[in-house]
Amino acid sequence: MTKLSILLLTTGVNPAIGGPFESVSGLARGFSKDPFTNVTVVGCASRNVDWESHRERWGAASLSVHQGSRFKRLAKARRYLMDRIARDSIEIVHASGLWDETTLLARWVIGRSTLPLVWSIRGMLEPWALAYRRPRKVVAWAALQRASLTAANVIHATADSEARSCRRAGLRQPIAVVPNGIDVHPLPIAADDRHSNRLGRCGYLGRLHPKKGLPNLIEAWRHCDTRRWELVIAGPDSGGHAALLKSLARHHGLANVHIVEPVYGEDRTRFLEQCDLFVCPSFSENFGNAIAEAMERGKPVITTTGTPWSVLSHEHIGWWVDPEPSALARGLADALQADPHQLNVMGSRCREHVVNTYSWPVVVRQMRAVYEWLLGGDAPGWLYLGERAARFERQA
Repeated sequence: MTKLSILLLTTGVNPAIGGPFESVSGLARGFSKDPFTNVTVVGCASRNVDWESHRERWGAASLSVHQGSRFKRLAKARRYLMDRIARDSIEIVHASGLWDETTLLARWVIGRSTLPLVWSIRGMLEPWALAYRRPRKVVAWAALQRASLTAANVIHATADSEARSCRRAGLRQPIAVVPNGIDVHPLPIAADDRHSNRLGRCGYLGRLHPKKGLPNLIEAWRHCDTRRWELVIAGPDSGGHAALLKSLARHHGLANVHIVEPVYGEDRTRFLEQCDLFVCPSFSENFGNAIAEAMERGKPVITTTGTPWSVLSHEHIGWWVDPEPSALARGLADALQADPHQLNVMGSRCREHVVNTYSWPVVVRQMRAVYEWLLGGDAPGWLYLGERAARFERQA
């Protein structure tokens, strides 16, 4: 096996941003376990981001995170990148995310080298994401973003639905469909709570952001019989959305709805283990890391057709419903009334599915095959070229 030297470009160094942090740090951590791979992460962050307290999430990867005012951190990142390109044998550059400083980092690499570039879209060309703050994105797309993306050798999508969004946006290069990965751990020994009067717990884990559809969840919750349940919503606030959610819960008199602080690392795992159900009412997700993490902990999931988790419905291991209150209410009512044994069986099948499909060793192996194709190797089955790529154009 040949040795690879990879440069990851990201602004996702803060766990408060959710999925982008988990997916990029997981990829870096997974590759850094491989003795045949060197990984360097180059990122930009505002001066108040405490990324160092989460350093262990990046494994043995080298991190070069540049902070300060926007001008200063970009200047420092540019000097670092130009120096690395000039003196080191970087073989692959992999950028993650749009509409932020990652685009400038990638653009500088494109302008100063002929290194192969993979670009992960991270859900940012999905219809809901494009509509959010649309005027700003229209300007950015015309000014820089489209030209930069077009220069990428391969676009990375996490699901077929995201690949179709890329084709709708006019991107015509090869697409690698590789899911995000998850960490797999042994399950804890289940406590015997047959005689317990504890409430069942339905949990949400992620950003508190309009994209996540949480007001719809609260609206659906109030129309269900939840006397034996509680709903716990945990995540970092975005633009005061937490206050809106708390106000909705108070307005409807929902004493069993709790909006709590974000949880990270081992606390995140414990949160999921304490849930009996997991719900993600999002309008749009290119993957949905927390969904996969909940399934890995053996929890059935209720989510929406705005996420690429149709397997929940097809395999009868969860609920995949439209992202609107009445559909969420029907899914919740079905789940909350289910027999505990039924939920446990569904949860076990959820875990089996994600362990076999989304564990980091599997995902790293798939991404490495894409990198090796760019360096002259054979095309893997998850890389869509020529006629195979046309499937996304026909469906876009």
